[in-house]
Amino acid sequence: MHWDARARGVHLVVLGLLIVLLSVVSLPLSHAQEWQGLGLAVVSVGTTVRDLDRALAFYRDVLEFEPRFDVEFTDPGYDRLVGVFGARVRVVGLSLGPNQIELTQFMTPRGRDIPPDSRSNDAWFQHLALVVTDIERATARLRTHGVQFVSPAPQRFPDGRAFLYFNDPDGHPLELAEFPGESPVTPHKLFQRIDHSALVVRDLDASLAFYQRLGFQVTNRAEGLSPVQERLNNVFGLHLEIVGLRLPQGGIGIELLHYLTPPGGRPFPTETRPNDLVHRHVTITTPNLPEAFQALRQARVELRSPDVASYTAGSLKQRRAFTVADPTGHVLEMIEKP
Repeated sequence: MHWDARARGVHLVVLGLLIVLLSVVSLPLSHAQEWQGLGLAVVSVGTTVRDLDRALAFYRDVLEFEPRFDVEFTDPGYDRLVGVFGARVRVVGLSLGPNQIELTQFMTPRGRDIPPDSRSNDAWFQHLALVVTDIERATARLRTHGVQFVSPAPQRFPDGRAFLYFNDPDGHPLELAEFPGESPVTPHKLFQRIDHSALVVRDLDASLAFYQRLGFQVTNRAEGLSPVQERLNNVFGLHLEIVGLRLPQGGIGIELLHYLTPPGGRPFPTETRPNDLVHRHVTITTPNLPEAFQALRQARVELRSPDVASYTAGSLKQRRAFTVADPTGHVLEMIEKP
């Protein structure tokens, strides 16, 4: 009877240890499952600008974006979201067809300008591709308004697609894209929609794994090494890998650009913050914001916000969000699906 009791006690201890071990082993798997497929759609791209009146006039009057809201505010919750203490910002929301962007001016504190010698293979490169019905007309329109071109002229590929790189007034890269045979979203307009945001990555495998775990699906893969691609990007001797991505519920696509040659593309400037003009971010909807934050923290992804931030953006309703960085340093803002 005494030995039976001891045996039962040993069995209970072993059983308890097994339960603890199983729960410990199962935690990473559970969090890995939560970390899979967090993203639903890319609903907006944010850009920091120096002079919002100037930027608004450019995007509205030259590129045919339509203003949706214009707010100015300061809120400690926003400081926590972006990691900039004592921020006062003005934010303008605009749309092009079904797609949205937000332009943000930090009234205080003032950030740094884009490095004047920026090139298309630097890590901070991130552009918006704007679909137009006629790239020659669009180029002429840009030229009339004194826009700075990166490409010497529109570059047409053998399949008929044509592209042109140019800069906005602050030096942010943009792209014209003409897709033959595409039906216009708004027939009377030259500028139609945003196709994707392309960004340079330092490690393609790590970046692709990051975005695929968020839920992005590969839509196309290509290599760029032709003279047409060289002149488009204005990078001599370039050889790059291109991967197109999109989330299940659509929205704006993401394009990863990985330069194999030439060497010398520079990393993000040290201690880059959202009030610096190199800052751009994509905004992604997720089903459950607190769960997404915890899953990414458990996965040791680089979170730029200490927690889920809540703030009031002027006359707009209260917003909740957090920010995270991809392996190269490009910022993603996660918001809960309305």
